Amino acid sequence: MVPLIKVGNMRRAGGFTYFGALFIVALISLALTGAAAIWRIEEQRAKEAELLFIGQQYIDAITSYYHAAPGGAKKYPRTIAELLLDPRYVTVKRHLRRPWLDPLTGSAEWGLVRTKNGGIAGVFSHAAGRPIKQAGFGLLDTFLAGKSSYQDWRFIYIAATDSTLRQPADNSGEGENQDDALMADEAAGDQEPQEDETGEELMPNEAGNNK
Repeated sequence: MVPLIKVGNMRRAGGFTYFGALFIVALISLALTGAAAIWRIEEQRAKEAELLFIGQQYIDAITSYYHAAPGGAKKYPRTIAELLLDPRYVTVKRHLRRPWLDPLTGSAEWGLVRTKNGGIAGVFSHAAGRPIKQAGFGLLDTFLAGKSSYQDWRFIYIAATDSTLRQPADNSGEGENQDDALMADEAAGDQEPQEDETGEELMPNEAGNNK
């Protein structure tokens, strides 16, 4: 004889199955949400690491430009283009191989940190948001540690202290002989005082305020 299954029992079993399925779907949704959040954080960390690398390239390029003065006073570049092709030399001399895009904004436009005489001592990102990385920047700690905004991450070379100085890569290409150098200041009749532009006013206590 086939046993009879009561309708009430079937309904209860169906209800348990339904709620069980809902519970599993909720667990999967939570897992996917957590995975997406972790992925976003890791993606942001990767972009920060790229920004740190690119920022160092600009520091090295500005350092190289400053110390490559073919005669007279040492100056900071007035434009980013001067890092790509140094106008003080007759032959080709490069301090930066190519302009870098900001990995946070995807733009080639950077904020510029200028000296009181108008030279470019550093760059920074226009990106909004708070950095995940807050410490462990090495020589750049003074300018990057504990900042609440990416726009406060300043990649600066201060000749007065050489606080961010690292041996720059040789990106000069041709034109190593300084006998071939042609000072842009002389060619343009520059009236700036002929003394080293040290960027002392950008010392750490003020660097964060320079836009």
